[in-house]
Amino acid sequence: LTAYWENRQNIKFKSLIPSYQKLAQKQGFICPVCGESLFNDEPIQKHHKIPFCDGGNESYANLELVHYYCHQQIHSHAQNHLSEIENELSPW
Repeated sequence: LTAYWENRQNIKFKSLIPSYQKLAQKQGFICPVCGESLFNDEPIQKHHKIPFCDGGNESYANLELVHYYCHQQIHSHAQNHLSEIENELSPW
């Protein structure tokens, strides 16, 4: 059974574009948000650790692969944090 899952993960890995393969290897094939395998049948997205608007770039050091829903959680949390800051700054 272990061999089956390893083979399945290997097939999914080979289907990625080369830049995603490099990122997946760098991460040990693990989503940094949930800690699960990147290859659990969820769509995978590229996430910028430092957004472009904050000076981020497309370097491998600034990129990570995350599951689609994990990516949504990252940006939902960032938006909630921004709303909290705006509320603190607003006089009413």
